[in-house]
Amino acid sequence: MDHRRRAAALYRAVACPSATTRDTLVEALSAPETLVRHVAAIKLAKLDSDRLPEESIRELLNTLARLEYQERLPLELEYSEVTATEEDCKHLGQEIVNAFAALRCGQADYVIPRLLEFWSFDSEFYELAHAMLALAFTVTSERVEKGVLSGMQYRILQALVVESAIWRFDGDWPKVLCTYGLPQSREEVYRLLGYQAW
Repeated sequence: MDHRRRAAALYRAVACPSATTRDTLVEALSAPETLVRHVAAIKLAKLDSDRLPEESIRELLNTLARLEYQERLPLELEYSEVTATEEDCKHLGQEIVNAFAALRCGQADYVIPRLLEFWSFDSEFYELAHAMLALAFTVTSERVEKGVLSGMQYRILQALVVESAIWRFDGDWPKVLCTYGLPQSREEVYRLLGYQAW
């Protein structure tokens, strides 16, 4: 089977997963074709993140870095083609970041510094912020207090609070913050970080 057809079949299979879908995705992670590996890794992250190995996460991160630094990759067009429907087609960079957001807190701490780097010049890519919170904070209904923030968590909140656009224009942002026990207003996050005023 042509690698594009195989990638498209993998992508579609996850919409109605069977008992063997997870195993099929894991097997596809070692495919010789980059497109197939990327589709498999992105879908496995969302379906069963515990089975996604570090090697695959690092490959996705490397691809994201190349895209963020404006490298033109044939892979990006291929991915859009195999994921296209009548209504939409998927953007590879966005799909990778959404896959990172599906990982467990603590599963890939090494991804966070790179996402912070990308955020420093691409702060309108709101999914980066969502992914950083998912990777660094556990889902909780309890309010996060300043004294329990790790150094990395503090750095993430510092980077997020200074960018006004996400607070004004991302309709999902308050819900995302609430998921991790974080204040939903920018002013409250400033207070959480120990700032007197903003």
